[in-house]
Amino acid sequence: EPVYRSPLGPPRQAACTYSGVRYERWVLGGCPPGIDPTVTVPVALGCRCGRCPMAAADCAVLGLGPSFCGAPGGFGGS
Repeated sequence: EPVYRSPLGPPRQAACTYSGVRYERWVLGGCPPGIDPTVTVPVALGCRCGRCPMAAADCAVLGLGPSFCGAPGGFGGS
C-alpha cells in the first residue's frame, strides 16, 4: 500500500489546502527579445482546513496549522 496507515489512526493535526484555484497569466519583466515573457500561475481562491485526509495526502506528524493559510491581503490577485 503506498500510504502507511498507523495502527494509532490518522494524525489529529489540521491540514489546510486551497478550496479552489484560478489560473492567471503574468508577464515577467526583463526577458530578452525573442523570449516569451508570460507565465501561467495558479492562484488560490480560498483556504479549507480540516483533519488531515490520510487517503489523499502525505500527513506529517507536525502540521503547519490553520493559521498558515491566513492571507493578510485576502485571497486572489492584487
